[in-house]
Amino acid sequence: FPTSNRLRFLPLTFSSGDNFVNAAKTLVKYALRKGIPSLFSSTKVLYADAAKGAALGKLVEGFAAQLRDTKRLCDSTDDEPASVLMWCNHYLAQHYDYYGGHERALVIIEEAIRSSPSTVEPYMVKAKILKHAGDLQAARDTMDYARQLDLKDRYINAKCVKYMLRNNEVDEAEKTFIMFVSDDSPHKVQDIVNFQGIWYLCERAHAFRRLGDIGRALKHYHEVISTFDTYRLDQLDFHAYSVRKATLRSYVGILQWESTVYNHPIYRDAAQAAIECYMELVDRKAAGKPFVPIVHQTDAKPLTRNGSSQQGQHNLSAGIGEAKVFDVDKDPNGAGFVDSDNLASALKLAEQLESGASASPATHVTAFEVHMRMHKYFLALKTINALKAIDAEHPALPSMVVRLTQALDTDESFAAPLKAPLKAQIAKAFGEVSAATGAERSLEAMLAVTRGMLALGGNNVAQARALLMQAPEDKYASGRMLEQLLDARRLLVQSGATEDELAAFGTGAKKAFPLATCF
Repeated sequence: FPTSNRLRFLPLTFSSGDNFVNAAKTLVKYALRKGIPSLFSSTKVLYADAAKGAALGKLVEGFAAQLRDTKRLCDSTDDEPASVLMWCNHYLAQHYDYYGGHERALVIIEEAIRSSPSTVEPYMVKAKILKHAGDLQAARDTMDYARQLDLKDRYINAKCVKYMLRNNEVDEAEKTFIMFVSDDSPHKVQDIVNFQGIWYLCERAHAFRRLGDIGRALKHYHEVISTFDTYRLDQLDFHAYSVRKATLRSYVGILQWESTVYNHPIYRDAAQAAIECYMELVDRKAAGKPFVPIVHQTDAKPLTRNGSSQQGQHNLSAGIGEAKVFDVDKDPNGAGFVDSDNLASALKLAEQLESGASASPATHVTAFEVHMRMHKYFLALKTINALKAIDAEHPALPSMVVRLTQALDTDESFAAPLKAPLKAQIAKAFGEVSAATGAERSLEAMLAVTRGMLALGGNNVAQARALLMQAPEDKYASGRMLEQLLDARRLLVQSGATEDELAAFGTGAKKAFPLATCF
Protein backbone atom coordinates (compact mmCIF):
# COMPACT_ATOMS: atom_id res chain seq x y z
CA PHE A 1 0.00 0.00 0.00
CA PRO A 2 2.47 2.65 -1.17
CA THR A 3 -0.05 5.51 -0.99
CA SER A 4 -1.30 4.80 2.54
CA ASN A 5 -0.87 7.80 4.86
CA ARG A 6 -1.70 5.60 7.83
CA LEU A 7 1.26 3.33 7.16
CA ARG A 8 3.53 6.38 6.91
CA PHE A 9 2.29 7.61 10.29
CA LEU A 10 2.30 4.38 12.31
CA PRO A 11 6.11 4.11 12.69
CA LEU A 12 6.12 7.54 14.37
CA THR A 13 4.03 6.17 17.25
CA PHE A 14 6.55 3.55 18.38
CA SER A 15 9.95 4.61 17.01
CA SER A 16 12.40 7.01 18.67
CA GLY A 17 15.72 8.73 18.06
CA ASP A 18 17.11 8.51 14.53
CA ASN A 19 14.48 5.96 13.52
CA PHE A 20 11.77 8.48 14.42
CA VAL A 21 13.47 11.27 12.47
CA ASN A 22 13.86 9.08 9.36
CA ALA A 23 10.22 7.99 9.50
CA ALA A 24 9.11 11.61 10.08
CA LYS A 25 11.10 12.77 7.02
CA THR A 26 9.14 10.42 4.78
CA LEU A 27 5.78 11.58 6.12
CA VAL A 28 6.53 15.29 6.32
CA LYS A 29 8.11 15.61 2.86
CA TYR A 30 5.16 13.80 1.30
CA ALA A 31 2.65 16.06 3.10
CA LEU A 32 4.51 19.29 2.28
CA ARG A 33 4.74 18.44 -1.41
CA LYS A 34 1.12 17.39 -1.54
CA GLY A 35 0.02 20.53 0.33
CA ILE A 36 -1.85 18.74 3.13
CA PRO A 37 -3.10 21.45 5.58
CA SER A 38 -3.85 18.93 8.33
CA LEU A 39 -0.22 17.83 8.75
CA PHE A 40 0.17 19.49 12.15
CA SER A 41 -3.25 18.30 13.35
CA SER A 42 -2.39 14.71 12.47
CA THR A 43 1.02 14.83 14.17
CA LYS A 44 -0.11 16.86 17.21
CA VAL A 45 -0.74 13.67 19.17
CA LEU A 46 3.03 13.00 19.01
CA TYR A 47 3.73 16.25 20.89
CA ALA A 48 2.76 14.52 24.13
CA ASP A 49 6.33 13.21 23.90
CA ALA A 50 8.47 16.35 24.27
CA ALA A 51 11.40 14.79 22.38
CA LYS A 52 9.23 13.92 19.38
CA GLY A 53 7.65 17.38 19.31
CA ALA A 54 11.07 19.04 19.36
CA ALA A 55 12.34 16.67 16.64
CA LEU A 56 9.41 17.47 14.36
CA GLY A 57 9.92 21.20 14.80
CA LYS A 58 13.65 20.92 14.11
CA LEU A 59 12.99 18.77 11.04
CA VAL A 60 10.55 21.22 9.44
CA GLU A 61 12.79 24.18 10.32
CA GLY A 62 15.60 22.41 8.47
CA PHE A 63 13.36 21.91 5.43
CA ALA A 64 12.38 25.58 5.49
CA ALA A 65 16.02 26.69 5.64
CA GLN A 66 16.92 24.42 2.69
CA LEU A 67 14.05 25.82 0.64
CA ARG A 68 15.06 29.42 1.35
CA ASP A 69 18.72 28.75 0.46
CA THR A 70 18.44 26.35 -2.50
CA LYS A 71 14.72 26.06 -3.25
CA ARG A 72 15.18 22.32 -2.89
CA LEU A 73 14.77 19.64 -0.26
CA CYS A 74 17.60 17.23 0.52
CA ASP A 75 16.54 14.63 -2.06
CA SER A 76 15.34 17.06 -4.75
CA THR A 77 16.87 17.24 -8.19
CA ASP A 78 14.56 20.04 -9.30
CA ASP A 79 13.42 23.23 -7.59
CA GLU A 80 10.40 22.74 -5.35
CA PRO A 81 7.23 24.81 -5.94
CA ALA A 82 6.90 27.94 -3.77
CA SER A 83 3.93 26.32 -2.08
CA VAL A 84 6.21 23.82 -0.29
CA LEU A 85 7.87 26.62 1.71
CA MET A 86 4.43 28.09 2.42
CA TRP A 87 3.28 24.79 3.93
CA CYS A 88 6.51 24.59 5.94
CA ASN A 89 5.67 27.97 7.46
CA HIS A 90 2.07 26.87 7.93
CA TYR A 91 3.33 23.95 10.04
CA LEU A 92 5.98 25.91 11.96
CA ALA A 93 3.51 28.63 12.96
CA GLN A 94 1.30 26.01 14.60
CA HIS A 95 4.37 24.37 16.15
CA TYR A 96 5.44 27.58 17.93
CA ASP A 97 1.85 28.40 18.84
CA TYR A 98 1.60 25.01 20.55
CA TYR A 99 4.54 25.94 22.78
CA GLY A 100 3.18 29.42 23.52
CA GLY A 101 5.48 31.36 21.17
CA HIS A 102 2.64 33.44 19.76
CA GLU A 103 4.74 36.38 18.52
CA ARG A 104 7.17 34.17 16.60
CA ALA A 105 4.25 32.12 15.26
CA LEU A 106 2.61 35.29 13.91
CA VAL A 107 5.80 36.35 12.12
CA ILE A 108 6.06 32.95 10.43
CA ILE A 109 2.40 32.74 9.40
CA GLU A 110 2.58 36.27 7.95
CA GLU A 111 5.38 35.03 5.68
CA ALA A 112 3.13 32.16 4.58
CA ILE A 113 0.28 34.60 3.85
CA ARG A 114 2.53 36.88 1.80
CA SER A 115 3.69 33.97 -0.33
CA SER A 116 0.11 32.85 -1.05
CA PRO A 117 -2.44 35.56 -0.18
CA SER A 118 -5.36 33.69 -1.77
CA THR A 119 -4.97 30.49 0.30
CA VAL A 120 -7.52 30.20 3.11
CA GLU A 121 -5.64 27.93 5.53
CA PRO A 122 -2.86 30.37 6.62
CA TYR A 123 -5.49 32.94 7.61
CA MET A 124 -7.25 30.29 9.70
CA VAL A 125 -3.99 29.49 11.47
CA LYS A 126 -3.34 33.19 12.06
CA ALA A 127 -6.81 33.54 13.61
CA LYS A 128 -6.12 30.57 15.90
CA ILE A 129 -2.81 32.07 17.02
CA LEU A 130 -4.46 35.43 17.76
CA LYS A 131 -7.15 33.63 19.75
CA HIS A 132 -4.55 31.82 21.83
CA ALA A 133 -2.67 35.12 22.30
CA GLY A 134 -5.81 36.79 23.67
CA ASP A 135 -6.77 39.17 20.84
CA LEU A 136 -10.27 37.86 20.20
CA GLN A 137 -11.36 40.76 18.00
CA ALA A 138 -8.39 40.41 15.64
CA ALA A 139 -8.89 36.64 15.60
CA ARG A 140 -12.54 37.10 14.65
CA ASP A 141 -11.68 39.63 11.92
CA THR A 142 -8.99 37.37 10.45
CA MET A 143 -11.30 34.35 10.38
CA ASP A 144 -14.03 36.45 8.74
CA TYR A 145 -11.55 37.54 6.07
CA ALA A 146 -10.72 33.89 5.46
CA ARG A 147 -14.43 33.11 5.18
CA GLN A 148 -14.89 35.76 2.52
CA LEU A 149 -12.16 34.16 0.42
CA ASP A 150 -14.47 31.14 -0.06
CA LEU A 151 -18.10 31.95 0.69
CA LYS A 152 -19.27 28.50 -0.42
CA ASP A 153 -17.21 26.63 2.18
CA ARG A 154 -19.45 25.49 5.05
CA TYR A 155 -16.51 24.57 7.28
CA ILE A 156 -14.87 28.00 7.24
CA ASN A 157 -18.31 29.54 7.70
CA ALA A 158 -18.85 27.46 10.84
CA LYS A 159 -15.38 28.33 12.18
CA CYS A 160 -16.06 32.02 11.63
CA VAL A 161 -19.39 31.74 13.46
CA LYS A 162 -17.65 30.12 16.43
CA TYR A 163 -15.07 32.92 16.56
CA MET A 164 -17.85 35.53 16.43
CA LEU A 165 -19.64 33.86 19.31
CA ARG A 166 -16.41 33.66 21.31
CA ASN A 167 -16.22 37.43 20.77
CA ASN A 168 -19.83 37.74 22.03
CA GLU A 169 -21.18 38.87 18.62
CA VAL A 170 -24.40 36.87 18.82
CA ASP A 171 -26.40 38.70 16.14
CA GLU A 172 -23.54 38.82 13.62
CA ALA A 173 -22.85 35.13 14.19
CA GLU A 174 -26.51 34.33 13.55
CA LYS A 175 -26.56 36.26 10.28
CA THR A 176 -23.44 34.43 9.13
CA PHE A 177 -24.64 30.98 10.22
CA ILE A 178 -28.06 31.13 8.54
CA MET A 179 -26.47 31.72 5.13
CA PHE A 180 -26.51 27.95 4.72
CA VAL A 181 -30.08 27.50 6.01
CA SER A 182 -32.81 27.13 3.37
CA ASP A 183 -34.34 30.41 2.17
CA ASP A 184 -37.77 28.81 2.44
CA SER A 185 -37.46 28.33 6.19
CA PRO A 186 -39.99 30.45 8.14
CA HIS A 187 -37.80 30.46 11.25
CA LYS A 188 -34.14 29.86 10.53
CA VAL A 189 -32.90 29.80 14.12
CA GLN A 190 -35.57 27.27 15.09
CA ASP A 191 -34.43 25.19 12.13
CA ILE A 192 -30.96 25.10 13.65
CA VAL A 193 -32.52 23.66 16.81
CA ASN A 194 -34.46 21.12 14.75
CA PHE A 195 -31.30 20.20 12.82
CA GLN A 196 -29.63 19.59 16.23
CA GLY A 197 -26.75 22.00 15.66
CA ILE A 198 -25.60 21.46 19.22
CA TRP A 199 -22.15 23.06 18.90
CA TYR A 200 -23.74 26.31 17.71
CA LEU A 201 -26.42 26.30 20.42
CA CYS A 202 -23.83 25.60 23.12
CA GLU A 203 -21.50 28.37 21.93
CA ARG A 204 -24.46 30.76 21.62
CA ALA A 205 -25.49 29.92 25.18
CA HIS A 206 -21.96 30.58 26.44
CA ALA A 207 -22.00 33.97 24.68
CA PHE A 208 -25.32 34.96 26.29
CA ARG A 209 -23.96 33.87 29.66
CA ARG A 210 -20.87 36.05 29.25
CA LEU A 211 -23.15 38.94 28.27
CA GLY A 212 -25.15 38.44 31.49
CA ASP A 213 -28.34 37.16 29.83
CA ILE A 214 -28.81 34.07 31.99
CA GLY A 215 -32.35 33.47 30.73
CA ARG A 216 -31.39 33.07 27.10
CA ALA A 217 -28.30 31.11 28.06
CA LEU A 218 -30.44 28.60 29.98
CA LYS A 219 -32.87 28.39 27.08
CA HIS A 220 -30.12 27.32 24.69
CA TYR A 221 -28.46 25.00 27.21
CA HIS A 222 -31.76 23.18 27.57
CA GLU A 223 -32.13 22.96 23.80
CA VAL A 224 -28.79 21.11 23.73
CA ILE A 225 -29.85 18.89 26.64
CA SER A 226 -33.20 18.04 25.02
CA THR A 227 -31.33 17.01 21.85
CA PHE A 228 -29.46 14.34 23.82
CA ASP A 229 -32.72 13.26 25.43
CA THR A 230 -34.03 12.76 21.90
CA TYR A 231 -31.00 10.62 21.06
CA ARG A 232 -31.77 8.51 24.10
CA LEU A 233 -35.43 8.06 23.22
CA ASP A 234 -34.76 7.30 19.56
CA GLN A 235 -33.27 3.95 20.50
CA LEU A 236 -36.81 2.74 21.25
CA ASP A 237 -37.65 3.06 17.55
CA PHE A 238 -34.48 1.18 16.69
CA HIS A 239 -35.47 -1.96 18.64
CA ALA A 240 -38.29 -3.00 16.30
CA TYR A 241 -36.32 -1.96 13.23
CA SER A 242 -33.36 -4.15 14.20
CA VAL A 243 -35.55 -7.20 14.79
CA ARG A 244 -37.27 -6.69 11.46
CA LYS A 245 -34.10 -6.07 9.45
CA ALA A 246 -31.86 -8.42 11.47
CA THR A 247 -29.09 -5.77 11.78
CA LEU A 248 -27.88 -7.24 15.07
CA ARG A 249 -24.35 -5.83 14.90
CA SER A 250 -25.69 -2.31 14.40
CA TYR A 251 -28.22 -2.97 17.14
CA VAL A 252 -25.52 -3.89 19.65
CA GLY A 253 -23.50 -0.87 18.55
CA ILE A 254 -26.37 1.55 19.09
CA LEU A 255 -27.07 0.05 22.52
CA GLN A 256 -23.45 0.53 23.52
CA TRP A 257 -23.48 4.09 22.23
CA GLU A 258 -26.75 4.96 23.98
CA SER A 259 -25.29 3.86 27.30
CA THR A 260 -22.68 6.63 26.99
CA VAL A 261 -24.76 9.34 25.31
CA TYR A 262 -24.84 11.51 28.44
CA ASN A 263 -21.06 11.36 28.66
CA HIS A 264 -20.67 13.35 25.44
CA PRO A 265 -18.39 16.40 25.96
CA ILE A 266 -20.98 18.85 24.61
CA TYR A 267 -23.70 17.42 26.87
CA ARG A 268 -21.42 17.66 29.91
CA ASP A 269 -20.47 21.21 28.96
CA ALA A 270 -24.08 22.32 28.53
CA ALA A 271 -25.42 20.54 31.63
CA GLN A 272 -22.64 21.78 33.92
CA ALA A 273 -22.98 25.34 32.59
CA ALA A 274 -26.76 25.19 33.10
CA ILE A 275 -26.27 24.03 36.69
CA GLU A 276 -23.83 26.89 37.28
CA CYS A 277 -26.41 29.33 35.91
CA TYR A 278 -29.06 27.93 38.26
CA MET A 279 -26.63 28.22 41.18
CA GLU A 280 -25.99 31.85 40.25
CA LEU A 281 -29.74 32.51 40.23
CA VAL A 282 -30.10 30.87 43.65
CA ASP A 283 -27.20 32.85 45.10
CA ARG A 284 -28.52 36.12 43.71
CA LYS A 285 -31.93 35.49 45.23
CA ALA A 286 -30.31 34.68 48.58
CA ALA A 287 -28.34 37.95 48.39
CA GLY A 288 -31.54 39.93 47.68
CA LYS A 289 -30.48 40.75 44.10
CA PRO A 290 -32.60 38.43 41.93
CA PHE A 291 -31.92 38.24 38.22
CA VAL A 292 -34.52 39.92 36.04
CA PRO A 293 -34.92 38.41 32.54
CA ILE A 294 -33.75 40.73 29.77
CA VAL A 295 -36.77 41.49 27.59
CA HIS A 296 -36.36 41.92 23.83
CA GLN A 297 -38.94 43.31 21.45
CA THR A 298 -40.95 40.70 19.54
CA ASP A 299 -42.93 41.00 16.35
CA ALA A 300 -45.11 38.03 15.45
CA LYS A 301 -46.61 39.23 12.15
CA PRO A 302 -47.10 36.64 9.40
CA LEU A 303 -44.17 36.42 7.02
CA THR A 304 -44.12 36.48 3.24
CA ARG A 305 -41.38 36.11 0.65
CA ASN A 306 -41.10 39.88 0.41
CA GLY A 307 -41.52 40.59 4.10
CA SER A 308 -39.63 39.87 7.25
CA SER A 309 -40.21 39.91 10.96
CA GLN A 310 -38.28 39.43 14.12
CA GLN A 311 -38.71 37.22 17.14
CA GLY A 312 -36.44 38.48 19.86
CA GLN A 313 -33.20 39.03 17.95
CA HIS A 314 -33.85 36.21 15.49
CA ASN A 315 -33.99 37.23 11.85
CA LEU A 316 -36.81 35.38 10.11
CA SER A 317 -37.41 34.78 6.43
CA ALA A 318 -40.60 33.88 4.61
CA GLY A 319 -41.60 31.03 2.38
CA ILE A 320 -42.34 31.35 -1.31
CA GLY A 321 -45.61 32.92 -2.40
CA GLU A 322 -48.35 33.13 0.19
CA ALA A 323 -47.89 34.17 3.78
CA LYS A 324 -46.78 31.52 6.22
CA VAL A 325 -47.65 31.81 9.88
CA PHE A 326 -45.27 30.17 12.33
CA ASP A 327 -45.66 29.24 15.97
CA VAL A 328 -44.41 32.14 18.03
CA ASP A 329 -41.90 31.26 20.71
CA LYS A 330 -43.77 32.13 23.89
CA ASP A 331 -40.57 32.42 25.93
CA PRO A 332 -37.86 33.91 23.71
CA ASN A 333 -36.02 35.39 26.69
CA GLY A 334 -35.87 32.25 28.86
CA ALA A 335 -37.98 33.76 31.65
CA GLY A 336 -39.59 30.38 32.28
CA PHE A 337 -36.22 28.88 33.21
CA VAL A 338 -35.34 31.85 35.42
CA ASP A 339 -38.67 31.72 37.27
CA SER A 340 -38.68 27.93 37.69
CA ASP A 341 -37.60 26.04 40.80
CA ASN A 342 -33.89 26.57 40.17
CA LEU A 343 -32.65 24.03 42.70
CA ALA A 344 -35.01 21.31 41.46
CA SER A 345 -33.93 21.95 37.86
CA ALA A 346 -30.26 21.88 38.83
CA LEU A 347 -30.73 18.68 40.86
CA LYS A 348 -32.32 16.92 37.89
CA LEU A 349 -29.33 17.76 35.69
CA ALA A 350 -26.84 16.85 38.41
CA GLU A 351 -28.44 13.44 38.89
CA GLN A 352 -28.30 12.82 35.14
CA LEU A 353 -24.61 13.73 35.10
CA GLU A 354 -23.90 11.48 38.07
CA SER A 355 -25.62 8.65 36.23
CA GLY A 356 -24.20 9.17 32.74
CA ALA A 357 -20.86 10.93 33.33
CA SER A 358 -19.73 9.62 36.70
CA ALA A 359 -16.12 9.20 35.55
CA SER A 360 -15.70 12.96 35.16
CA PRO A 361 -14.42 14.78 38.28
CA ALA A 362 -16.27 17.95 37.24
CA THR A 363 -19.56 16.04 37.56
CA HIS A 364 -19.08 15.49 41.29
CA VAL A 365 -17.77 19.00 41.93
CA THR A 366 -20.88 20.41 40.25
CA ALA A 367 -23.25 18.01 42.04
CA PHE A 368 -21.66 18.97 45.37
CA GLU A 369 -22.65 22.61 44.82
CA VAL A 370 -26.28 21.60 44.25
CA HIS A 371 -26.48 19.30 47.29
CA MET A 372 -24.90 21.91 49.57
CA ARG A 373 -27.44 24.54 48.61
CA MET A 374 -30.25 22.03 49.18
CA HIS A 375 -28.74 21.08 52.60
CA LYS A 376 -28.48 17.44 51.50
CA TYR A 377 -25.29 16.75 53.41
CA PHE A 378 -25.24 12.98 53.04
CA LEU A 379 -25.45 13.38 49.27
CA ALA A 380 -22.72 16.03 49.46
CA LEU A 381 -20.49 13.52 51.27
CA LYS A 382 -21.34 10.96 48.60
CA THR A 383 -20.05 13.31 45.88
CA ILE A 384 -16.87 13.93 47.89
CA ASN A 385 -16.24 10.19 48.22
CA ALA A 386 -16.94 9.68 44.50
CA LEU A 387 -14.46 12.43 43.60
CA LYS A 388 -11.86 10.95 45.95
CA ALA A 389 -12.29 7.53 44.27
CA ILE A 390 -11.55 9.12 40.88
CA ASP A 391 -8.75 11.45 41.96
CA ALA A 392 -7.63 11.43 45.59
CA GLU A 393 -5.38 14.44 44.89
CA HIS A 394 -8.05 16.59 43.25
CA PRO A 395 -7.47 20.21 44.36
CA ALA A 396 -11.17 20.84 45.06
CA LEU A 397 -11.40 18.05 47.65
CA PRO A 398 -9.96 19.88 50.70
CA SER A 399 -12.24 22.91 50.34
CA MET A 400 -15.27 20.64 49.77
CA VAL A 401 -14.50 18.78 53.00
CA VAL A 402 -14.05 22.03 54.94
CA ARG A 403 -17.28 23.48 53.53
CA LEU A 404 -19.27 20.39 54.46
CA THR A 405 -17.82 20.35 57.98
CA GLN A 406 -18.53 24.06 58.42
CA ALA A 407 -22.10 23.62 57.19
CA LEU A 408 -22.72 20.84 59.70
CA ASP A 409 -21.42 23.08 62.49
CA THR A 410 -23.58 26.08 61.57
CA ASP A 411 -26.80 24.59 60.15
CA GLU A 412 -29.19 24.27 63.11
CA SER A 413 -32.00 22.97 60.89
CA PHE A 414 -30.13 19.73 60.24
CA ALA A 415 -31.06 16.89 62.60
CA ALA A 416 -28.57 16.90 65.50
CA PRO A 417 -28.44 13.07 65.91
CA LEU A 418 -27.22 12.77 62.31
CA LYS A 419 -24.41 15.27 62.63
CA ALA A 420 -22.13 13.13 64.80
CA PRO A 421 -21.99 10.04 62.53
CA LEU A 422 -21.61 12.22 59.44
CA LYS A 423 -18.74 14.20 60.95
CA ALA A 424 -17.17 10.95 62.12
CA GLN A 425 -17.18 9.63 58.55
CA ILE A 426 -15.55 12.83 57.32
CA ALA A 427 -12.87 12.73 60.02
CA LYS A 428 -12.12 9.06 59.34
CA ALA A 429 -11.80 9.56 55.57
CA PHE A 430 -9.96 12.90 55.48
CA GLY A 431 -8.69 13.83 58.93
CA GLU A 432 -7.66 17.46 59.44
CA VAL A 433 -7.56 19.39 56.17
CA SER A 434 -7.04 22.99 55.12
CA ALA A 435 -9.03 24.68 52.37
CA ALA A 436 -5.79 26.00 50.84
CA THR A 437 -4.21 22.55 50.46
CA GLY A 438 -2.80 21.92 46.97
CA ALA A 439 -2.89 25.52 45.72
CA GLU A 440 0.85 25.47 45.01
CA ARG A 441 0.73 22.49 42.61
CA SER A 442 -0.44 24.30 39.48
CA LEU A 443 -2.52 27.24 38.31
CA GLU A 444 -5.51 24.97 37.63
CA ALA A 445 -5.22 23.57 41.16
CA MET A 446 -4.99 27.07 42.63
CA LEU A 447 -8.15 28.15 40.80
CA ALA A 448 -10.04 25.12 42.14
CA VAL A 449 -8.85 25.87 45.67
CA THR A 450 -9.80 29.55 45.52
CA ARG A 451 -13.32 28.74 44.27
CA GLY A 452 -13.85 26.68 47.39
CA MET A 453 -12.35 29.35 49.63
CA LEU A 454 -14.62 32.02 48.18
CA ALA A 455 -17.61 29.76 48.86
CA LEU A 456 -16.46 29.39 52.48
CA GLY A 457 -16.43 33.16 52.96
CA GLY A 458 -15.06 34.95 55.99
CA ASN A 459 -11.28 35.24 56.29
CA ASN A 460 -10.88 32.77 53.41
CA VAL A 461 -11.89 35.47 50.91
CA ALA A 462 -8.84 37.63 51.58
CA GLN A 463 -6.57 34.57 51.41
CA ALA A 464 -8.17 33.52 48.11
CA ARG A 465 -7.68 37.02 46.71
CA ALA A 466 -4.00 36.93 47.63
CA LEU A 467 -3.60 33.58 45.84
CA LEU A 468 -5.41 34.84 42.74
CA MET A 469 -3.14 37.89 42.51
CA GLN A 470 -0.23 35.45 42.03
CA ALA A 471 -1.75 33.85 38.90
CA PRO A 472 0.32 35.95 36.40
CA GLU A 473 3.59 35.22 38.23
CA ASP A 474 6.38 33.13 36.71
CA LYS A 475 5.89 30.23 39.13
CA TYR A 476 2.69 29.37 37.25
CA ALA A 477 4.18 29.96 33.78
CA SER A 478 4.47 26.26 32.90
CA GLY A 479 1.34 25.18 31.04
CA ARG A 480 -0.51 28.41 31.78
CA MET A 481 -3.35 29.23 29.40
CA LEU A 482 -5.19 32.45 28.68
CA GLU A 483 -8.52 30.99 29.85
CA GLN A 484 -7.03 30.29 33.27
CA LEU A 485 -6.01 33.93 33.72
CA LEU A 486 -9.47 35.05 32.62
CA ASP A 487 -11.00 32.69 35.20
CA ALA A 488 -8.65 34.11 37.84
CA ARG A 489 -9.77 37.64 36.99
CA ARG A 490 -13.46 36.68 37.23
CA LEU A 491 -12.81 35.15 40.64
CA LEU A 492 -10.97 38.31 41.70
CA VAL A 493 -14.03 40.37 40.81
CA GLN A 494 -16.18 37.90 42.75
CA SER A 495 -13.88 38.29 45.77
CA GLY A 496 -14.44 42.06 45.84
CA ALA A 497 -11.02 43.09 44.51
CA THR A 498 -10.39 46.83 44.21
CA GLU A 499 -9.77 48.65 40.93
CA ASP A 500 -6.09 48.95 41.82
CA GLU A 501 -5.83 45.20 42.43
CA LEU A 502 -7.54 44.44 39.11
CA ALA A 503 -5.21 46.89 37.34
CA ALA A 504 -2.16 45.24 38.91
CA PHE A 505 -3.46 41.83 37.88
CA GLY A 506 -4.02 43.08 34.34
CA THR A 507 -0.46 44.42 34.15
CA GLY A 508 0.94 41.05 35.19
CA ALA A 509 -1.35 39.20 32.78
CA LYS A 510 -0.21 41.43 29.90
CA LYS A 511 3.38 40.43 30.61
CA ALA A 512 2.39 36.78 30.26
CA PHE A 513 0.27 37.43 27.14
CA PRO A 514 1.56 40.67 25.54
CA LEU A 515 -0.90 40.54 22.64
CA ALA A 516 -4.00 40.04 24.81
CA THR A 517 -6.71 42.71 24.72
CA CYS A 518 -9.03 41.11 27.30
CA PHE A 519 -7.40 42.33 30.53
